Amino acid sequence: FMLWFDARSVHVDVGGEASDESSRYVAIYHRLLKLESLIYDRGGSSDASSSSSLAVGDGGGDCDSLDFFPLDGLRVGVMYDDVSLADAAAPRASEASVAAMDDARFRITKYVRSKLGDRTTLRFVRVPTTYYDHDLAWRARITKAPSEMHIAKTIVMENTRAPPEVKDCSNPKLSKYYAVMVQYARRLNTDRVRKYLAGMNTGVLGSKFFNPRLCPEELSEQLTGFEKGAVVPLAMNTDIPAVVAKHIAEDLSTVILGGGHVDLKLHLPVSHLLELLRTRGDDDALPPFIV
Repeated sequence: FMLWFDARSVHVDVGGEASDESSRYVAIYHRLLKLESLIYDRGGSSDASSSSSLAVGDGGGDCDSLDFFPLDGLRVGVMYDDVSLADAAAPRASEASVAAMDDARFRITKYVRSKLGDRTTLRFVRVPTTYYDHDLAWRARITKAPSEMHIAKTIVMENTRAPPEVKDCSNPKLSKYYAVMVQYARRLNTDRVRKYLAGMNTGVLGSKFFNPRLCPEELSEQLTGFEKGAVVPLAMNTDIPAVVAKHIAEDLSTVILGGGHVDLKLHLPVSHLLELLRTRGDDDALPPFIV
């Protein structure tokens, strides 16, 4: 493959025939990882004269965004906002944390590509480690979100009153756990979720068997494989049925979710998100539940 700079971006060109070999993607990710960390730490971008040596110039000015990865039609990018680069007081991610981000991007990208091929665009945003110390307006600015309403979270909820025989997620309509997506700017209406789930089981179970409650953090991480602040309803350890707030499904064209690591956020078209949630099962998989 080949790396090269322009004034504000670093690009990758993969030569030869298209390949799905994991080693090829991993090699590209790890090479870019070193470059990504260098740019993040130095807060600059190269000019054309430095492209041959892949050096990052000190005089290039702050880098507003960093985009890369046109891999076999699937574009994956990492973007930095100038606020994060200018915040010298913000702690830097450790080497282990950067490697974990790399693994999360690869895991999610591989999953999405297996479902949609090259029909979508993934855009990952690396945020400062102080991201959750700031208000929602700041987070929207740092992630380049169109508005605060476009930032959402995925909450794993447990039906604490499910019948004793319901222990897993094999039946989406009557699952022990649900992955609920809601905007940060709106309150999670657990009663609405409860009534929706009970309504799907009318004539089968009474409403007393439905009581969705926040899943303990440790159990959520075990079920999803993602820590708090990083949960995304894709490539989870467990195929948890999705419940999507109608304001996301019906009002937004794109949404910013957790990116598999607490310092990564993911931009994804809502239409593709809904399709991905549907294709987690077999050909007759239920669409995500919209509440």
